[in-house]
Amino acid sequence: MRMLFKGFEKRAISNATLGAGIGMGAGYTSAKREAEVSNMKEDALPDARSLTEFTKSLLPGDVLYSGERVKSKSDMKALGYQIIPRLGGSPKFHAMIYAGKGKVFDASRDRKDETAKEINIKDKYKGLKREDYSVVAYRPIDTSPEQRQTAVRQARSLMGAKYPDNAGLSLKGLKTLIGIPGRKDDIKGSADDIVCQDVAIKAYPDKFEKRHLTVAEMQYNKNFTPVAKTGRFDYNKKERSIANTTYPILKGLRGGIQGLIAGGVLDLARK
Repeated sequence: MRMLFKGFEKRAISNATLGAGIGMGAGYTSAKREAEVSNMKEDALPDARSLTEFTKSLLPGDVLYSGERVKSKSDMKALGYQIIPRLGGSPKFHAMIYAGKGKVFDASRDRKDETAKEINIKDKYKGLKREDYSVVAYRPIDTSPEQRQTAVRQARSLMGAKYPDNAGLSLKGLKTLIGIPGRKDDIKGSADDIVCQDVAIKAYPDKFEKRHLTVAEMQYNKNFTPVAKTGRFDYNKKERSIANTTYPILKGLRGGIQGLIAGGVLDLARK
């Protein structure tokens, strides 16, 4: 019997390899489920015929996720708008907080000074046809009016903060894709690296697990539920197929890396 198992330990699958496999499988499966549940809930919502009708269904503190058709493919901004949503699994690549009275807290590069501002939501999509944009509102579950007002104040505290330059944005994107948590306490109005996700995370730090998240991960968060939508922009069949595959793969790879590290620590501890 000892001869039969001689050298088995050396040939056995290491904890690192096993952890990577388990982590990858779990990450892929959970991502598929997250997207399916969120998309089913969104599909069941009636489509508001205008932004005015849409805002009538909103409450201050609602989180808005939006996407729009990209006309140009010639600059880095346009390229990012095409790549990021596909990796996230959703055509929505932008996050905002509803301030009330038809206004939103918005951190984007749409303005010349590239600072976060409170703007009218109609101005955000001015000149776009309904087929060229989509917006969905998500509401925090089990949240009181007082908590939503606190969220509004938190989001407002970031207005005037500067959007990161290309180098800073690339670094943030890399952290997000890898899955580096980041410090939510670092989201401040005095910072010069505030992106759209930060506005929503600043508003609800207890409902988002970390700072560096894709917009899709925020959208699929179980602490929120969709309540209203408008606009008709969506992926075509080919784009949808790609997005439905890349998001679970991304989450699976993250899970695999985490499992690899955890298993590697166990392997080292046994030596």
